[in-house]
Amino acid sequence: MIKRLAFFATMLSLASCAQTKSPSDTKFSVEGKIEGAQGKKIVQIMYFDEGERIYLADTIDDGIFHFEGKVTCPLKGNLRVNDLDPETGRIKMTIGDAGMTQLYLENTAINVSFKEGDIKNALITGGPVQSEFNEYNKFIEEPASKQRELMEKLYAGYRSKNLKPEDFQALQAEIGTQVEKITDLSINYIIEHTDSYVSVGLLEEIARREGKPVDELFAMFNNMSEAVKTSHVGEKLNQSLTYLKASQIGNVAPDFTKKSITGEDLTLSSLRGKYVLLDFWGSWCGPCRASHPHLREINEKYKSHGLEIVSIGCEKNRSLEKCESSWKTAVEKDGMQDWKHVLNNYDKDKFDLPSMFSVKAYPTKILLDKDGKIVAKHIGGGNNEELDQKLKDLIGL
Repeated sequence: MIKRLAFFATMLSLASCAQTKSPSDTKFSVEGKIEGAQGKKIVQIMYFDEGERIYLADTIDDGIFHFEGKVTCPLKGNLRVNDLDPETGRIKMTIGDAGMTQLYLENTAINVSFKEGDIKNALITGGPVQSEFNEYNKFIEEPASKQRELMEKLYAGYRSKNLKPEDFQALQAEIGTQVEKITDLSINYIIEHTDSYVSVGLLEEIARREGKPVDELFAMFNNMSEAVKTSHVGEKLNQSLTYLKASQIGNVAPDFTKKSITGEDLTLSSLRGKYVLLDFWGSWCGPCRASHPHLREINEKYKSHGLEIVSIGCEKNRSLEKCESSWKTAVEKDGMQDWKHVLNNYDKDKFDLPSMFSVKAYPTKILLDKDGKIVAKHIGGGNNEELDQKLKDLIGL
């Protein structure tokens, strides 16, 4: 019975999606209440609509918040609540996603309520897709609850600074087990709900973790209804899966042209015949900056043996001028002038390199052979031995 209700609810949402693409006064309205709220807070909703990141924020001191907006179709958003320091007015950030939950924004009335400090158990009512999302959350309740419990232990260990390395590893392993259980349940849900925006969001999350073969992900996507596949979020997912497949180890790396730090265009395919190490980083990224001394060592060791490093700056500021300034300052400060640099923010709408190479975390380093084929991916700033071994195996030193 639930499946039939979810099916009809989702079909209604698909129809409403098509309607909101034409001029309309329809909008969403979020009414929220934090029971037992204490102190001043900032409440934020973040979501993407047609490629644009949208932030809504409300500063409150009575536990009541309100948002209004309009979406082109049902879209998943992040709802986050943080305390504000009463003296400085600065945000007191929570660790991880402890102060965050997810909801579906539809052009209708949406109500949110939760107790102070318990946003994960928020009661959210809204449109038909939110109703289906609530059913999905019940479907994964057991492993999701266990995962939250383990994450709380992990965060408590960080806060107390008493977490032993072996305990950290054990918690990570247990969390990984629960994530796998959630993933398996999500896949079952996707297979059984092919007309669902919730399924699109779940498949996108699974693809982001890169734990499943891309052909399996494509098969699930291709089995979805045409209405879902041709919606904005469906087309976005299709593009993400296409990029993911193109950036798999063994494939020729996607080609691109970007303006370099010297002002000249750099085309990746022009480096064929050389080994290439693509370094995705940002001036804002601490682990990226910490990895640069090792990158200097790599450059010194392998440059004369045919290795070209191409560092791809990925800045967050909306001002291109500020992105350029932060990027160039960091290159100089970190002593990175001895290899090639491009800024992803140049012509980002034409070539968004993190998307094209399915980069989900920073820093990420991608190693190419002389034919331009991807031979290795190294994610994160630690475990340099793994990257060193890949370079040694490829170049022979």
